[in-house]
Amino acid sequence: MTTEERAIAALKSLPPDKQEEVLDFIEFLQVKLHRTSRALELSSADKSTQSPLSNGLDAVDQQQATNFPKAPLGQRLREIRARLVASGEGLLTIEEVEQEIANQRNRLGYLDE
Repeated sequence: MTTEERAIAALKSLPPDKQEEVLDFIEFLQVKLHRTSRALELSSADKSTQSPLSNGLDAVDQQQATNFPKAPLGQRLREIRARLVASGEGLLTIEEVEQEIANQRNRLGYLDE
């Protein structure tokens, strides 16, 4: 049995909500792969003036939004992101996200292991 056949069989055995999670993960992998290849293209095209991580992702986000099917959760998250960007409010950096998670865990009384 090929990998594709095994994946399809496993997917069919899951309930619909878990199938949506699998689809979200597949979309994540597709975007990640596309971003990596796009960043490499930008980097090799003009190393001196363009940072692939800061300048290329918005164009990639725009392109991937039209190329991939949308799972409900992924579509909702993309809509929220678009509203944030349109409002002019900056997106959080990874460090800010990690700090927010730590603050929420602390507020809820979770202990880091």
